[in-house]
Amino acid sequence: MGLKIIKKIILVIFFLFLFNNSIPFILNPELIENSPVPNFINDFPRNVNIETEIKDEKSSQKIEQKLVEDIKNQNSEERIYDILINFNNRYSKLNRLEFTSHYTPNAQIIYNYDIIPCLSLRISGEELKTLINQIESLDQIQYISRNHQKSILEQNNFLLNNWSRPFSLKNWWIDTIGANKVPYTGKGVKLAILDTGITVHPDFFFDGNPKHPRIIKSRNFTYEDHISKENYTYDDYGHGTHCAGIAAGSGSISDGKYRGVATEAFLINAKVSNSSGTIREDDVIAAIEWCMQEDVDIISMSFGSLSPEVLTPQNLAINEAVKSGIVVICSAGNNGPNFFSSGSPATSLYSISIGATDINNHTIDFSSIGPTSDNHLIPDICAPGVNIFSVESKNSLLGYKNRFQNNYIDSDKNFAYIPLSGTSMSCPMVAGAVALLLEAYPSCSPESIRNALIFGANEIERPSPEGYGLSQGAGILNIPGSLKYLQNLNQSDINNQAKVFPNKIPYSPYDLLKFPGDEQQMNLSIYCGKQLSLELEFPNLEGIQLSYDQIFVNSGDHEIISIPLKIKIQQNASVGTRKGYLRVKDVNTGEPFDEILIDIRIAFPKGKILFDSYHGLNDINQLPPFLGLSQIDLYHSMYDLYKLNYSLRYSMEDWVSNYSPWKDSEIISPQRLSEIDILVLQTPILPYSEYEIDAIINYFNYGGSILFLGTNFEMMCVNSINDLFSKLGVGFSIDNENLLDFSENALSSSYNTKIITEFNNNSPIFSNVDKYLFKMGNTFRVNSSSSILAEFQGKILAASYNGRSQGKGVVLGLGDFNTFAGELYNNPLYYGNHSNLLKNIVETMISTDPVKISTNIVRNSSNIELNINVFNPEDQIPIIGLNSSENITCNLIYGNGTIKPIELNPKLNEGEFLGLFSYNSSDATDLLYELSIVVLTEYSSRNFLYFYNLTDFSYTDITMNVDEIIRLSNDPIQLKYDTNGTQISAKPYIAVISNSYESQNSLNEIFLPQTFGENQTFQLNSSNISLSGSLITYSIVNNTENYYDFTPDRYIFPVRNNAPEINLDDSTFGSRLFSETKTDNGFYPQSISLNDSYEINISPYDVEDSIDSLSIFASIIPIFTYNGFINIIYPIEIPTFDFSYDSTSNHFQTNIFIPDKLKFFSKGTFIEKSLETDLVNNFLLLWITVKDKDGFKYDFLILLYPFNKEPNFDNFYPIIFIFSFISVIIVLLQKKPKFFRKKK
Repeated sequence: MGLKIIKKIILVIFFLFLFNNSIPFILNPELIENSPVPNFINDFPRNVNIETEIKDEKSSQKIEQKLVEDIKNQNSEERIYDILINFNNRYSKLNRLEFTSHYTPNAQIIYNYDIIPCLSLRISGEELKTLINQIESLDQIQYISRNHQKSILEQNNFLLNNWSRPFSLKNWWIDTIGANKVPYTGKGVKLAILDTGITVHPDFFFDGNPKHPRIIKSRNFTYEDHISKENYTYDDYGHGTHCAGIAAGSGSISDGKYRGVATEAFLINAKVSNSSGTIREDDVIAAIEWCMQEDVDIISMSFGSLSPEVLTPQNLAINEAVKSGIVVICSAGNNGPNFFSSGSPATSLYSISIGATDINNHTIDFSSIGPTSDNHLIPDICAPGVNIFSVESKNSLLGYKNRFQNNYIDSDKNFAYIPLSGTSMSCPMVAGAVALLLEAYPSCSPESIRNALIFGANEIERPSPEGYGLSQGAGILNIPGSLKYLQNLNQSDINNQAKVFPNKIPYSPYDLLKFPGDEQQMNLSIYCGKQLSLELEFPNLEGIQLSYDQIFVNSGDHEIISIPLKIKIQQNASVGTRKGYLRVKDVNTGEPFDEILIDIRIAFPKGKILFDSYHGLNDINQLPPFLGLSQIDLYHSMYDLYKLNYSLRYSMEDWVSNYSPWKDSEIISPQRLSEIDILVLQTPILPYSEYEIDAIINYFNYGGSILFLGTNFEMMCVNSINDLFSKLGVGFSIDNENLLDFSENALSSSYNTKIITEFNNNSPIFSNVDKYLFKMGNTFRVNSSSSILAEFQGKILAASYNGRSQGKGVVLGLGDFNTFAGELYNNPLYYGNHSNLLKNIVETMISTDPVKISTNIVRNSSNIELNINVFNPEDQIPIIGLNSSENITCNLIYGNGTIKPIELNPKLNEGEFLGLFSYNSSDATDLLYELSIVVLTEYSSRNFLYFYNLTDFSYTDITMNVDEIIRLSNDPIQLKYDTNGTQISAKPYIAVISNSYESQNSLNEIFLPQTFGENQTFQLNSSNISLSGSLITYSIVNNTENYYDFTPDRYIFPVRNNAPEINLDDSTFGSRLFSETKTDNGFYPQSISLNDSYEINISPYDVEDSIDSLSIFASIIPIFTYNGFINIIYPIEIPTFDFSYDSTSNHFQTNIFIPDKLKFFSKGTFIEKSLETDLVNNFLLLWITVKDKDGFKYDFLILLYPFNKEPNFDNFYPIIFIFSFISVIIVLLQKKPKFFRKKK
């Protein structure tokens, strides 16, 4: 089965849990200064955000981390930076001017805003560095960030082939949302479109009459050299016009067939995007401020980013606009379906975020979802967003592209409609609906409108993959339902309302809440239609602790109240269902405004599963994608285990309550292992320490089971894993071979997912499983003591060892974690098989004893409260008749063998006991105590307790003596431990991992000797590092009293790669050298003939890798020019050619064939276009990629023109932006990598 993934989308999937800012990565001239690739703007979805730092919590909280790292770069003083400075609220505009004149006298002020205390500055690196060095003493500054660039959210039809069936030429969505079932047209309502502009069009006139335009105000907030700022509001991209047509087009040139929602609303045209679809944050804030001055009613914003951050300057501006009475509608984003895939402006608490559905009323996979970084849900509601026909901006970029593909509907009036897809289309649809609601009920406040949208929405028939819960928000937009909601209110005081969202607790992904000790942190929103005084009445639920800040709250005028709510199931809670209502009441009248159900079922776990996230870095949300998977990728499979009554121990920032990977990340210890039944080792990057291996061996020997989830062997610490497997004696190990069917061209990668059907039929693991999916991962070597579970063409993909007969546990290895992650796990054709496979694995690995002993321990200083539950794991029925010491005993066993009996007191319910005891460390010779519980003489539970004094392990820092590591350079590297005067024993463990899953070099594992003392220095030779990427290190640390640091820091340092290059004076196209064809503007044109072949010879060089280890391929891509920029038209298949290496000439050679026709997607089918007659005055691009063993790439572009006359390159802009995965990665990694590390 082919699983074709655009390389942009690969990054988007990984970037869900990744970055700590809100800017999509835009390749600019500064980043390509060392690359011979001509830079050009094309129409890739520009929503990719590339960063390589991990947040440094010791850095100033006043400065965006990326800005801090960037300013450290060499020659940063010579660069120009665009920044936003947020001041304290009391700092006036005049104060800000005085500030700049004193601290940044040479900076250029772009904007000095009224609505928020913020300045947009253009500043030199030298002056910015001076300002940053003074930041801690400048109390008037709250935060300094980059002026982020965002992108419009067009979902290219090339990416929608799987979603384009069925394809309808009808305006089907009008009926879906009920816009044709209400008597309103939005008349008199002012709707602002912040986008690429709006082109004048008959659909934007009253009755199609140009003398009566409905675009009543326009302003351009962008700047491009060839465009005047104030007067040029034409939509040269085409996105904004399309959005305006959805929101308010009359459909006049189609006799109403392709009408929008609010056909008589006024339009306000705020052009915030340049010709490439790039949007600057400061321009958006200025446009919002202008909209407030123009008294608009609605703002629609169909653009966004990837970071789930809430308090960005742009979001603060949105908050002020809503408080002034404007309804702000924002696209959720096109980066779904994974959690944390939405970003600003949708993450503003005050914006109404919109997801997308298809013609079948199903949520679509690309639609982004939350939560935000403060646990609020996204989206609020959904609306149709697939193949939506709307107004074409004539002669625009999108118009040109769609006309070339015959992907448009023409009229006899020389105008057309084109289909686009994305939450960009859903957003203006809702904005138009709001115009109808405001026409009908003009006194409604923004939050009253939001309530009407939420409580009027239709439930989505298929809410999308299992476990996603509220990913569809409240449902699909239903205009009649929203009008009915408003109609039923008191018309004399229509804003007297307060509603809670979401309408049930718990909600995903915070719904893994079932067992004693479980806790979740979530955020509820109360949408207040006007200024209100409210009382929150929380239920009293036995065994459940609800933590909240206050019960009496006061809202401002139409304000949103955020209610943080922590729910914890107490350790001594009993089995049963708890239900109660959170009620919101009017303090003055006592009348209820709203209520939501809190519904929690408490159970005792059949088993406990620990997901080790320390070694795979799975607990870090915003992590570069090449450094492993985020824990939340496994949410769906974890949710299924939770439903089967398995308790899950896991860690991840922004998911687990109050968890910080910088201070709470925990290694594997005996105590953690003694409390669980299954240890999950997931895609380990960091080697396991000797201390941890010893603990795991002891755990396994006493019956504990281990599940290993792998990936490509090059991306894991294979030596450490195999050392562990060997010491466990399980009889299998990771092989140095992957099952990976990978192909690529210039624009896309193909991971051909395999359907696995070769099973060991004698194993219960494959009961009710006939197939499962394997995307990419390691294989295994197996000897006779273990079992082969699954194979593919002779490669072993799953193996197990069962040590039950020896009193040991079960160890099972699966080569691909993707089987249980995200979209692969939830694939509707395979979900039943995957969930059965997961269930079988867990049930095989956990003992099936009819008696289960569940222990929960509460520590209070030196006093211990021990809660014991004895029950049948299948039906949760307690074991009765255990009130005798002969039936249940409990002993505390000291390290010296001393046994201390623990008296157990029966609790109220059968099978429940409470033990209370204290400890005195002077009584024992060891720090580790064993707690042994025996029931009916044959069932036992064994726990370890680690008693220690509060020990300070806060050695202040680990630093390196170089800014970056240059591999194979023989440069001495020093890791320095500043222990702040503390005597410690430290043993570092190091991994060097590639920055690409395409690497052919294996992860380096480096072990340094253990030392003792203070302010220690470890020597590392760069000659031991054989690949480029990231060096990650941690240390096992203990002090003179042998107390261990269970949460040691993880540090990450960059290892530089010198990417391969091409010798232009020794590489040929046909008989011509590459260097001979270069034009003054940096292009490399070649005249060619269609249906002809050409030989290409390339001479690459690489300072680090041998020439024969490189790989080269080339792709032919059709392109067209618009406003001097070059843009790609996506064909269905891209002709791609691999080069072969000739050891004699030391060159790579291939023959490329220039086709005369290519196929393109058009209106739900495919068409063939002639490159001779249909591509007149346009070009082909030969995209050559040279890749080294680390997966780093160098790209070289040749412009092919199959015409009689060479194009005039003087009409092109010499700067050409590239948004492909290949170029972004190559350019990013050719630059000096940023130093990034994590500290306590």
